Amino acid sequence: MYICGLRKLFPDARFIHIFRDVGAVVRSMLNFHRVAGTQLVSDEKDAYKYWLRTVKACVQAEQAYGRNVVRRVRYTDLVENPESTMRSLLEFLEEQYEAKCLEPLAQRINSSKVPADFEFEGPAADPAIVEKATQLCASVNETPQPSQGSCGAADEMEATFRERVRHIATKRYRI
Repeated sequence: MYICGLRKLFPDARFIHIFRDVGAVVRSMLNFHRVAGTQLVSDEKDAYKYWLRTVKACVQAEQAYGRNVVRRVRYTDLVENPESTMRSLLEFLEEQYEAKCLEPLAQRINSSKVPADFEFEGPAADPAIVEKATQLCASVNETPQPSQGSCGAADEMEATFRERVRHIATKRYRI
């Protein structure tokens, strides 16, 4: 959600979108408080809405700037094929591969360690939200990234960024 602003500060920056399955993210977010003591979301609906908002923003950045600026990597590829995935990412960043790059991946950090039998006991999310998230998840999994950026998508991101700046400036300077 901040890529447009970051690109203004760092025009040559590159971004990595780690894409993870919606169901796994929702389960993790709902279980996070058991590990960290802090709730990330209040309920299942909020978890799905958060996933939708962030993934839509990343996909829009992929469309706006193309594969040379925003690179999508599937979380499962990072876990199941860490060396080849890391090599690909480092190539994208124009950095040399070192075997030590894999060391942090040996142990999962920031994980809510969701038990296999975990079931959320709170109110269920609206089926329409779940369906939207499930459809977007499938679409992102099945659709390759655009190789080139889109001026239209970049213009939308720019407009959203300007509106956010205006909102914050207005809010900050109210007396």
